[in-house]
Amino acid sequence: MSSTCILKALCLSSLLSLTGADLGNTIDVAGRQRMLSQRMSKEFVLVSLGLDPEGNKKKLHGSIKLFNDSLNDMIHGNEERNISRPPNDLVASNLQDVVNRWVPFADVLLSNVDHVRDFAGQAKVKVLKDVAAGNEPLLVQANIVVGNLAQAARSANMQTNGFVVDLAGRQRMLIQRMCKNAFLIASGVHVTSAVSSLAADQKLFYSSHKGIMRGADWAGVPPLVKVCTMHEMSRVTYYYDLFASLISEVSPALPVQQNIETAHRLAQELEERSGPLFSAMVAAVSLYVNDPGTCNPLDSMTASSWRIRILTTATVMADSQMTVAHFLELSNVVAVQQSIVDLIVGVSTISTSLTNLIEGNKAESIEAPPTQSLLDDLRDAKSLWEPLEEDLRRAITSTEIPVSAARRVSSLSQEFQDKLEAVRARLVEQALSLEGDFPEDIQAVSEAPLQSVLLAKMTTQVNLIFAEAKEGHGGNAEIAESNRVLFNSTRDAFLKGHRSILMGSPPADGKPARMRLSSVCGVQQMLKVHRSFGSYLQESEAAMAGSRKALEMLSLSTRTMYELTSSIARSLVSSDILPCQNDSLTADSWLEMVVAIGDLRAFSQEACTMYLISSSAGSAETAILAVKEKVLQKLQGILYGSYTLPAPSTQAIFEKLVETVEPPVLAFAESLRPESGGSDTTAVLKSLEVITALNSAQDLYLAEATRAHPGVPASRVDAACRQILLAQKAVREAVMFSYGHLTSKEASYKTMSEFMQLQQDLNLGGSGLPPIVPQRPDLLAQWAKVESAFSKLKNSLENDVASMLVSRDSLIAELETIRDLYKIPDQVDHTDQLPVMFIAYGIMGCMFCGCTWAAVCCHLRTSRRSATESARKQVGFGGSQA
Repeated sequence: MSSTCILKALCLSSLLSLTGADLGNTIDVAGRQRMLSQRMSKEFVLVSLGLDPEGNKKKLHGSIKLFNDSLNDMIHGNEERNISRPPNDLVASNLQDVVNRWVPFADVLLSNVDHVRDFAGQAKVKVLKDVAAGNEPLLVQANIVVGNLAQAARSANMQTNGFVVDLAGRQRMLIQRMCKNAFLIASGVHVTSAVSSLAADQKLFYSSHKGIMRGADWAGVPPLVKVCTMHEMSRVTYYYDLFASLISEVSPALPVQQNIETAHRLAQELEERSGPLFSAMVAAVSLYVNDPGTCNPLDSMTASSWRIRILTTATVMADSQMTVAHFLELSNVVAVQQSIVDLIVGVSTISTSLTNLIEGNKAESIEAPPTQSLLDDLRDAKSLWEPLEEDLRRAITSTEIPVSAARRVSSLSQEFQDKLEAVRARLVEQALSLEGDFPEDIQAVSEAPLQSVLLAKMTTQVNLIFAEAKEGHGGNAEIAESNRVLFNSTRDAFLKGHRSILMGSPPADGKPARMRLSSVCGVQQMLKVHRSFGSYLQESEAAMAGSRKALEMLSLSTRTMYELTSSIARSLVSSDILPCQNDSLTADSWLEMVVAIGDLRAFSQEACTMYLISSSAGSAETAILAVKEKVLQKLQGILYGSYTLPAPSTQAIFEKLVETVEPPVLAFAESLRPESGGSDTTAVLKSLEVITALNSAQDLYLAEATRAHPGVPASRVDAACRQILLAQKAVREAVMFSYGHLTSKEASYKTMSEFMQLQQDLNLGGSGLPPIVPQRPDLLAQWAKVESAFSKLKNSLENDVASMLVSRDSLIAELETIRDLYKIPDQVDHTDQLPVMFIAYGIMGCMFCGCTWAAVCCHLRTSRRSATESARKQVGFGGSQA
């Protein structure tokens, strides 16, 4: 394109009246002119750097044409393109000033773009300096046009959103100018000034970005309220963060040469990252001009998007409630330093998370609100958070917090919680409306994060009750009692949620079934929560009774449990694997698991006995329900652990229990009901299936225990458990005979015979069991007691049912005692070997002494001979001499 073409048709029209075109769109086009002044300069510098020169030449010509056509449209108006003519003489004059700067600048670009690199391939620095010098005045004049158009719109009371469109449009220009300056730095042109401009533009872009999204009252900028624009601006945020991470490597604090090298190294990647950022900003500006609300973000929501948004909403609820708890701890002068730190961190975290929910944060996979109503609700929640945040921040520097302030913060917090819960419930409802298997997953995701909310609420309620009690007569007993009621209901909700996460729940109230926890690592972590919660409740009760020490302990317990429940919720959302305990349990833990299997196995028979007796008495319902509940509790202990029982140690064991033990136990429990319509023997048949399943599980436990601890007396403990089973089974069979369900006592006698054989094997050894060694008088004495109690039970089988039960209970008590003794490994006693050792060592000592004495005697005899011989020689020599 030649300069002659540019000059064509750029004289001003004398018609200054507005057309029917939209002035808001005209402001947008004028703002685009600013951007184009920088983009065409950037494209020219890219050609000089040799980065896709042909492609960038083509882009440069396109930018020049668009600028020229748009300038002509703004001068004359263009209804087809929805562009107004100048609304007043000032704007018309401004446009003429743009023409005066545009013509020479365009001439520099077009005259040099094909020759900007010399024969050696080096860029012509003088030409680049001319481009740098010409684009800024054009930008300034184009900016004046935008400002006066926006002022004209305000003066005419036109609803153009002109100022915001101006700011948003300027963002497009800043993206291009940052790139242009980075490429000038890479070319070594005006490096110092370009680096300063680059740093300033980064700050301006970021502050403007926040301003047009969140609003700036001082500048008259309203917050963004349209969901479609919000989604596009969320994309801008994401792409700008990627862009800024590169461009911030160029800094005024670094040496000039280092900045040149860095800019040159990053030039290609900067251009690539600026593309998506610029496209998103262009789309956002058009929505600032006119957002018809026709987008449908729901279509782009993935399963992961729903999970993360639901989790983040619940996390804000939990964090805010926990922060209020820290505030109340501070008011009660508990863990003061830690509470201040947690308060500072909590307030900041909540504000950030709430902003992410409103604006989205693609870097953290948080999408902007999928509907306009959700965006509106979240903005309402933010307005409720602001006064609460103010009170919380004030407490950080307060020397004393009165109970009235605690009540106010509690009230504000509840309003905030209610609003967020409405948002969370709506998210869950929308997610559940999706097709496929996804809704079941949503149930898990929606419930798990609420455990942290409930925990923080309980701690808040305890602190409020303590605060009222601390006030003495100045406290409000009615408020304290109200919080006590809330504590109880929150506690029950926590326990219900805990069970639901572990075991799942059936479909109810139009909601699909909740899937059970299938990971043994998750089960182990949930057991930690269960055990910690017991201590937590004790400390809560003591604190509500006025114990300051208990309140201080509760502060620590809350923090520990909060992190645990939060990590479980996060893992369910992201499908991460939770930390797992080492699969090698202690020997004592393995023995407890063996006992637990044995207890449920034996209780299946005791339960049948109770069921038969209760059914015959005609008052079965209450007793049978209690028996059924006990069966289920024992099953849950085996599956999930308890205060005394560890959770399954491996995924294989957990799956075996779920697949082979749980179904028959549940079927057995279901058969224990009077209204089932089945005969009394139905439960008995089901109980035998339970025994078979538990025997298989016990075999696995015994093998694993022995593998981990070869010396563990697991087989003995299991044998004692089997004795308890046989005793219960024999009585159940005798009761069935008494009530006419069996025609003979043969089954009972056979069971008693099995018991007697096992009793002998435990004493003398046999069937893989070791004998009772003489060094274990405790076992021998208790074995005799078992023998005696067993004889009484045998005799009682001929008597009435009541006598049988008394004898059975006596035998069971003795068996439980010996079972505990069997847990103690035999210790080898070496005291009976001492006489033999003394004799052996004595003989060895005598032999040693004898040998020594013989050696001494030999030595003395030899010495005497030598002395005598020497004396004889001396005597002979002397006599001769004489």
